[in-house]
Amino acid sequence: MLIYGQPGCGKTWLAASSVEDESGRFGRALMLETFGNPISLRNKEKKPDILTLEDIADFNEPYEWLTDGQPPDSVWARQMGLHPPYKTIIIDGATEVQRFIIRKIAGNESVGPGDLAYALSRQGFGQLLGTMLNWAIHYFSLCALGLNVIVTGLEANKQNETGLIRNVPLFWGQSGNELCGYAYMVMRLSVKLNVDPEIKVDDEVFADSTFNVGQIVETKRTYAKDQYGCGVTHIVNPTMAKVADLIGLNSQPNPTQPNPT
Repeated sequence: MLIYGQPGCGKTWLAASSVEDESGRFGRALMLETFGNPISLRNKEKKPDILTLEDIADFNEPYEWLTDGQPPDSVWARQMGLHPPYKTIIIDGATEVQRFIIRKIAGNESVGPGDLAYALSRQGFGQLLGTMLNWAIHYFSLCALGLNVIVTGLEANKQNETGLIRNVPLFWGQSGNELCGYAYMVMRLSVKLNVDPEIKVDDEVFADSTFNVGQIVETKRTYAKDQYGCGVTHIVNPTMAKVADLIGLNSQPNPTQPNPT
């Protein structure tokens, strides 16, 4: 699942709500956060285990550990204070993952705050796409191990050829299309005042108890995707338990490999 939206709309909170599913469908969760917003989880009784990653290379060790079967006695797991086994992997901040790659390719990792940063060359954009796809293929492929994979990212507002502004995930170049292709569900999360005009007809969207809305069906203004066929266009105050309930009512795609489309 890929969740995208503006800062503060509740992406981190929604992904982390997986550990509150009383049926245990998501099990324990490990969050790999890249300058997301884990402070929003401070008042939660149940939280994922959280690791803060600061470089694209930091994704190697957790991936190798997960694919090795999550050995609890490994030196790395003990150093990180992990409590396996995990059934859910959350990557909080995929837009920042791409920025990690950009900084490394452009040589801006050691540039000071008052110095000019280097721009990406044309060759650099090709390397950016290749690196981002390599990262995505590895982490979305974890579903083949029986893991739930939840990824969050920021939102961009892009103008199409007709002049209409569309809400889409914030990734540069082809990366956005490719990442959305690997996910079975792409949800646009927004606070109720910023919902897609096409779902404003639902009175529940503007109820006093509503904070945010997750849109899972595409409209002319918003990109979204639901390969599970949940049977709804949007979810008011979504939680991962609500999402799982809807998925459970329908046949599930075979999670043996990332969706190649």
